[in-house]
Amino acid sequence: METTLTVPRAFASLDPSSGVLLVGIPKGVVLSDGRDVGGWSLAKPADARERADWMESGDVRVTLGVGDVRLEKGSGDDVETVAVAAGELVDAVAARFADVRRPVVDTRWTPDFGFDVGDSIRLDRCPECFDPDRVDRGSGRRAYYATPDGGSLRLTERFWFDPNLGDFQEACADYVSAAGMRAEARDTSCVGMGEPPARLDMGVADLAVAASGTACGGLDPTDLADPSNIAGTTADGGFTL
Repeated sequence: METTLTVPRAFASLDPSSGVLLVGIPKGVVLSDGRDVGGWSLAKPADARERADWMESGDVRVTLGVGDVRLEKGSGDDVETVAVAAGELVDAVAARFADVRRPVVDTRWTPDFGFDVGDSIRLDRCPECFDPDRVDRGSGRRAYYATPDGGSLRLTERFWFDPNLGDFQEACADYVSAAGMRAEARDTSCVGMGEPPARLDMGVADLAVAASGTACGGLDPTDLADPSNIAGTTADGGFTL
């Protein structure tokens, strides 16, 4: 039976040219025999689900298969390797994240990270155009809206603790038009390193414009390599279209 290792996107890297997924093991991951494998990494060809998870910027579900997994540490001629049972690695990583993850909080929260919902109407449940199973895999709080143009809006604020860097905050806005066109914007802040809180100084009208004419209008203002990044930085560290 295949085993699945789930890690935040910050611990995974996908090389689009080779299709190789590199996964870093968080610091503090200790196996049952006492071996500390924090800081080691594993590499594998990315499958379709891993690619999809990577593109959506949430948790990445890594398929490990059965048997042992090869972990590596070092570079060049100075590379160490170790074989670890896949199931044991999954359990050890899950236990480590269980110690540091922030709990899911009340979804009736009102977003306060600068996003203007305009005349959108607050909804009591997740619209069908969003996949609640994907949304609920990570910790955070969410608000759903019906937009004046017949579309749907989801605002999400997530918090997590990175064993290496400290506390993180992420503000996300996801929009789906009545025609099924999508656009998103997000800002991630490493508050544990003194960065200003995450902000999205824009509105639902901006995402509606970004979604028009494209079936995948993703906007990631934190990704400077993204050619679709047309966001600007505000004085307080937030982002605006």
